[in-house]
Amino acid sequence: MSEFGWPSATRLEFGTLDGIIGCVAAGMGVTLLPRAVVERSEMSGAVRVHMLRSEQRRIDTFFIHRRTIHESCALRSFLSCLKNGKVHLAA
Repeated sequence: MSEFGWPSATRLEFGTLDGIIGCVAAGMGVTLLPRAVVERSEMSGAVRVHMLRSEQRRIDTFFIHRRTIHESCALRSFLSCLKNGKVHLAA
């Protein structure tokens, strides 16, 4: 955040995207979300969207899960795809 001239602040966690967007709309802070997630809020005027420069658009993303979770067949398959580089997300 210091790159944008903002002081480092407390990080908050929310269980829903609506909660995150609501707090941004209330002036509690900023967030990074995909455009598709915030389009409706932007159109209603609740938030302002800023595009990132091209060099800021690529970030490392991590998938984490609880160590003791039951690994279903679907989860094992997903993890295998991640390890083999078969999962690509659109930027």
